[in-house]
Amino acid sequence: MCETKATGRWRGQRDGDGKMLSKQDLDMIAAYKYKPGAYTHLDNLLTPFWNWAVTLLPVWMAPNLVTFIGLAGTCLASLLVTSYSPGLEGETVPGWCSLLFALALFLYQTLDAIDGKQARRTNSSSPLGQLFDHGCDAAVKVLCFVAMCATLEVGPTPNVMILFCIVEGVFYMAQWEEYHTGTLNWSNGYMGVTESQLIQMGLFVISAFFGQDIWSAAVTLPGTDLRVSVLQAMVWALIPPAVAMVSSNIRRVWASRPEDLPEEERGLKTIGVYPGVLQLLAMSAAMGLGVALSMGPALPVFVKHTGLQLFMLGTVTTHLTSQMIVHHMAKSALSLQDVTCPSLLVLAAVTLNVYLPTLGIGETSPMDPEKALYLGSGIAMASYLRYVSGAISDICWHLDIQCFRIKHSSGNGKKED
Repeated sequence: MCETKATGRWRGQRDGDGKMLSKQDLDMIAAYKYKPGAYTHLDNLLTPFWNWAVTLLPVWMAPNLVTFIGLAGTCLASLLVTSYSPGLEGETVPGWCSLLFALALFLYQTLDAIDGKQARRTNSSSPLGQLFDHGCDAAVKVLCFVAMCATLEVGPTPNVMILFCIVEGVFYMAQWEEYHTGTLNWSNGYMGVTESQLIQMGLFVISAFFGQDIWSAAVTLPGTDLRVSVLQAMVWALIPPAVAMVSSNIRRVWASRPEDLPEEERGLKTIGVYPGVLQLLAMSAAMGLGVALSMGPALPVFVKHTGLQLFMLGTVTTHLTSQMIVHHMAKSALSLQDVTCPSLLVLAAVTLNVYLPTLGIGETSPMDPEKALYLGSGIAMASYLRYVSGAISDICWHLDIQCFRIKHSSGNGKKED
């Protein structure tokens, strides 16, 4: 396998020409072909509805605009829900608000399912579509989790952060597997993204009609005398499938060999067990920092601003996931330096600021932890938006397309440097 040339810059920084991505990355992305995983029975059942829904879109509407409308609706609905319950406990989320989020999630699911159909319908398919689509999926996952925690009154405990890390880890591991095997497995043929989204919609609808207290009602676990809340039972029920999915990701990567990928798909990728482990360190660090910010000296701020801390960690994990997707599409080497990002360092700084007195360095934190959280969240979001907007801009320039407009009848052309 050939080696990449050292660029002398951190991946995610602009080069001397103002580009976020290299010429080699852009050439590889231009030649990228998407390989989806298995569809579920429900996907096949809903396909006729999606085929009908896409006919309602005007032919001038760009596929990425379709996805973005769904993302914007979900973002507004999530902010509305969390505005009623910033601590994710103790405040009542109105029933109409829960219904609105269920509707927003259904809208996103539908638009996310038909954006590719719109691309084929308008002959505007391009590699940018996958990056934009999966990047939006990563963001919606965070928005939905925070809104659901507020609606179900999960509460500001370290457990909610651990649960959040499990959800983020499952999504990231799927992208990690795709980098190594070339195929994104989003389902096992029976349970996948569509099913999980419909379950989430159902939970919001139940909260709207029966109230949030239903989740604190006690139930007896089958075959035992143990009584737990409905919410606890649901959380425990999530763990086995999450472990199974991650185990499957690891098993398939472990069994794969570099020579299993065709040379045109392998490119300059660093694949295999050892590099694969290194590629997981940054996400593992983000999760560890997130958990640290939910306990010990950080607990008072976490209790007060649970939603904001989840949004901050979600920004970091979405940044890391987006970088993984770009590296897969560019078929580029993925070292430990490449999978790290500035927003992760910001998260580390916010965490260190809280724990310095505990480590015996100073009597108080250098910056008020609450102010540090607000500042860190803003910087992390700015870092992520800078990366993703730069990558999108570079790809659009290289392919001679526009992100939210259909410029040509085909999006496969590219500019030459």
